[in-house]
Amino acid sequence: MKPYNTEADLITDGGLIYTVLARGKNMNKKELGSAGENLAENYLALNKFKILKKNYRTRFGEIDIIAFKENTIFFFEVKTRKSSNYGFANEAVNRLKLNRIMNTALRYINENKQISRFNMNFSLIAIQIEAGEIDIKIIPMN
Repeated sequence: MKPYNTEADLITDGGLIYTVLARGKNMNKKELGSAGENLAENYLALNKFKILKKNYRTRFGEIDIIAFKENTIFFFEVKTRKSSNYGFANEAVNRLKLNRIMNTALRYINENKQISRFNMNFSLIAIQIEAGEIDIKIIPMN
């Protein structure tokens, strides 16, 4: 989680990440995923989400971003695709992956009991890159 001093810093960093992704034809899968998660974190921060945790891992699985906004804890899976050749980002989470995310979220809630009083939301941040254009969508999974 990057600390930003001003909203201008946040916007500048987002623009840099956007540029890297839009031009990132030679990125490997790990680099693409990491850049996508950074863009998603920036996008959420610009939209007034408070980032609680990134890449939370347990033996059950991983949650890419855990955030808070308007009395709700959000558990985000981030999927980034640089083409639609192998499907779209919003098609990347199946029932098994969703179950892993939910089991991992339960562990996080048990470790942070004070958050159990808030609403919970499980969503996908789908980042689709086509012809240098980037489309970001938040899609509820529950």
